[in-house]
Amino acid sequence: MRRDWIERALAAELDRSKRATGIYAFNDEQAIVALEVLRDHGVALPEEMALIGCDDCPAAEQMRPRLTTVRFDDHGRWREIARHLHAMISATAVTRR
Repeated sequence: MRRDWIERALAAELDRSKRATGIYAFNDEQAIVALEVLRDHGVALPEEMALIGCDDCPAAEQMRPRLTTVRFDDHGRWREIARHLHAMISATAVTRR
């Protein structure tokens, strides 16, 4: 993961007049970099932008403000989440398995 990729993605979003109010990062490592980039751009967290990571790494507790993070214990749950996300993007119905 490269910081410059995250910087470019966030800079594009922050330049929009109606920008996002929250970011979900693929993992805590990316969320920590995003937190640093947002701070560098003067974005107040969590007042202006919510940020959440995923994998509940120990470093998340050391961040200030503390990084919100989630942990998925059941790896099969990822497939269900991906199916729902794909359905939302493609506007199709999801059937439960």
